[in-house]
Amino acid sequence: MLATTSTVVAVLTVMFIVMFPPSVPRLAWVPFAEPLARLVSLGFGRTQLTTAILAFLVMTHALATTLAFGKHQYGLAAGVIVLAWLVVPHGLRRVIKGRERILRNQIADAALVMAAAARAGMAPAMSLTRAAADIPAPLGPPLVRLVRDYERGSPLRAATLAARERLELDAFTLMTTAVDINLECGGRLDEALCQIAENICDQQRLEDKLDAATASGRHALLLMALFPVGFTAFLYRLDPGGFDAISASTTGQIGIGVSLLIIYLAVRWGMAILDRVGI
Repeated sequence: MLATTSTVVAVLTVMFIVMFPPSVPRLAWVPFAEPLARLVSLGFGRTQLTTAILAFLVMTHALATTLAFGKHQYGLAAGVIVLAWLVVPHGLRRVIKGRERILRNQIADAALVMAAAARAGMAPAMSLTRAAADIPAPLGPPLVRLVRDYERGSPLRAATLAARERLELDAFTLMTTAVDINLECGGRLDEALCQIAENICDQQRLEDKLDAATASGRHALLLMALFPVGFTAFLYRLDPGGFDAISASTTGQIGIGVSLLIIYLAVRWGMAILDRVGI
């Protein structure tokens, strides 16, 4: 009953998010509403994201249903359900971090393109148009939208402000703020953009060094997390009856579910420590 109810809740939640996109940030009871809205603002398709989340939740809840009603392992089924709902927002946040990093690299390229255009005598609006034409996705579409808003009659400062609010990236804010300051006060836009691009590249090189320094720790952490699962599967192959005897009792089921939860929390704790070291 628990697994069936949670499956229905998962399906209805994702369907609600698909049907009512503006309500996503206000749904405090949906654990992955905020990261999902952030990914949409970074250029991901809402339909593709919700389809992937729905498929994952349906598969995990189908497994929980099989464990609960097929083998009467209710404790293990509950553990699978809890882990499924914990993994989704964590995975989405990892994807957000990767997409923001890609966008930062492209913003540096866009700043250099705009600097070259400004050095050639082009106005800031023409520089943005040149960058929008040269930069591919995922940064290309937001730049194209910015230029389209300007061409439709919106003031350039208003168009850049709207683009900043959509992306919410510090590097993009710096680049467009330099354009706004040039419009208001004048100055060497090319030099400002080159400096911004250089700062972004320096930040990226530092992050690459930190990632390289913590990569071995992350791999070791994931290996240690997978070891109990793999060892349990190996023991099950050797002696299926012994594992069934453990999982048949309520105490054994609760122990397995708690073990899975502890493994997940240990991975999250270790990743948080490594992220803190990276800072």
